[in-house]
Amino acid sequence: MELSTPREIKSKKTKQKILDAAIELLKSNDISHLTVKNICKLAGISNGTFFHYFDSKESLIAFYMHACYDEYSFDNQMSLHKDNFIDIIVEIHLHNIRYTKQIGVQYVRSYYNIKNSLLLNRDNMSGESYSMLILQQVVHAQNLGYVKTDESAEEIGANICMVAKGVIFEWGLCGDSFDVEFYIEKMLRIYLNTVITPLYIEKFGK
Repeated sequence: MELSTPREIKSKKTKQKILDAAIELLKSNDISHLTVKNICKLAGISNGTFFHYFDSKESLIAFYMHACYDEYSFDNQMSLHKDNFIDIIVEIHLHNIRYTKQIGVQYVRSYYNIKNSLLLNRDNMSGESYSMLILQQVVHAQNLGYVKTDESAEEIGANICMVAKGVIFEWGLCGDSFDVEFYIEKMLRIYLNTVITPLYIEKFGK
């Protein structure tokens, strides 16, 4: 295993300090308090240090979500190679929701908005780690004959993202007034049942 240099260790610690400050602000204050200035003040760093690591507060939150999917991939390497496509896709998103809940619904209101350029692409919910993780599962399922091929893997992946993004946005809009885990699973299963093949149904059911 490649060892980290002292500089890389320091960089990682600084990023984590910035992230911890942002999470604390989201947990303890109104969304209007989540500013670069307040993040830097709480983290004890300069604005220049913040912008050395992140382009904006949105890219900071995206970094958090990248870590979410990287952690899922690492912790679930065996399950990601299983063939039950629907269950895997659902579990990836439930993991995301549990991660998101740690910083609260204020995060959703900050990140999931039309001004966030990081969300402009249909298949981008939380960065490359997410889209690649979903795409890999779709490609794998298509290769096994479990998912229809009349649409590309990229198109199906983008549709999965749209469903998940819609539920999460609604959860933020409603202020955590419904069981987001229940509804994201429900809506994903409704869509995913439209792309599976008879071979999948024969083996796993709906």
